[in-house]
Amino acid sequence: MNIALIGKTGSGKSTLAKRLAQEFDFEIISSDILRDYIVAKCEGWETVQAAMKVGNPIPVSMTTKALELKLENSTSENFIIDNLVNASFLNAFEKHHNLDFAFYLEIDDEVAIQRVISRARGEEIEHFLKSRSKWFTDNFPKLQSALGDRLILINTNDTPDAIYKQVSKFLR
Repeated sequence: MNIALIGKTGSGKSTLAKRLAQEFDFEIISSDILRDYIVAKCEGWETVQAAMKVGNPIPVSMTTKALELKLENSTSENFIIDNLVNASFLNAFEKHHNLDFAFYLEIDDEVAIQRVISRARGEEIEHFLKSRSKWFTDNFPKLQSALGDRLILINTNDTPDAIYKQVSKFLR
């Protein structure tokens, strides 16, 4: 089984991914694939490194190449994508594996801001949240269209345990 988590910064994607991976034996595909891409010094790694350093979106071609590298070096058949970023990323993944479900972790902006503030440094927060929120808002409709009825809405304003229960019922 392969699933994806979609949501704004602070919606709980990584927290949920770790817990689901442990219980359901998923291999997590996360932004770590970009770090691996840099370490391997793949074509364009400097661009990826520069964008990550300032919190800018990574070019789509680079994220899909990083995904290809991850999938080529994995023996797993069960993945959880921690932050499905766009339809191109989805298409690249589905060249290798079918995606069964995608969970959109919906969160109120105020709750997301409080979560991010608790883990970020002061002056970085406003720029980071604004750039990520705009990017997400601009790109989500295309992804939503590509996913169709595989997209499941999950409200993540609640506790991690409550969110986990909402998602895990679809995986049993």
